[in-house]
Amino acid sequence: MSDHHKFSPSQLMYREACPGWQSDDGSSSVAAMEGTMMHKALEIGDYSGLTEEQRKCVEMVQELFDTLKEELSNDNFKRT
Repeated sequence: MSDHHKFSPSQLMYREACPGWQSDDGSSSVAAMEGTMMHKALEIGDYSGLTEEQRKCVEMVQELFDTLKEELSNDNFKRT
């Protein structure tokens, strides 16, 4: 898991329902490991270890971030 927060996003709905909730064990699922790998690739901008499908997904997210950042910096979207 990345250094951002001690709880992963996938745990939040369980922790909201029961703040004392703990996962069954410390192991990660294949999907969680894949997501972590893709997140890291997005953070550092190095997609070299990704499959074609993973790379396309990460690029799509990067394009969305870039678009949102551009729109939010536009005067039309500034709060009044």
